[in-house]
Amino acid sequence: MSAARAIIVVVEGEGQLSLALSAINAALVAPELKVWRPRPVIGDLIDLAARETNLPVAMICGQSRDPAAVRARQAICWVAHRRFHRSLSQIGVLLGGRDHSTIHNAVDRADARRTREQDFLTLTERMSAAAKPEIAL
Repeated sequence: MSAARAIIVVVEGEGQLSLALSAINAALVAPELKVWRPRPVIGDLIDLAARETNLPVAMICGQSRDPAAVRARQAICWVAHRRFHRSLSQIGVLLGGRDHSTIHNAVDRADARRTREQDFLTLTERMSAAAKPEIAL
C-alpha cells in the first residue's frame, strides 16, 4: 500500500506555471528522484529569454525545434550553468524535463555560438546581468 502524496504549487510571476508543471511532471515520471526546490534564477532566465526573443515560455520549454526556440534554450542553459553554476539536471527539469546530456550539449553549442555570433554573446551577457541574484531556499 502506497502513501498518499499531495503536491502544493505556488506560482509567482509570468511563465512560472509551465515551469511548475514541468517539475511536477518530472517528479511523477521519476518519483525516485530527490525532491528539490528550483532556485529562482532558472525561472528568471526563462522569463528573460522569453522577453528578449519575443517567444512564449511554452515554446522555449516545449519540444519545438524552431531555431529561435533552440537559440533561446541554449542561452538559458549557458547562463544557468556557466554563470550561476546550476546542475545540468536542474536546468533540464525546468526546461521541459530534458535529460542532463541534452543540456550538456546545449551548453557546448552555446560556448561555440558565443565565439561565432556577436548577437548571441550579447544576449547571454544581458541575461547574466539582468538575472536576479540567487535567494537561498
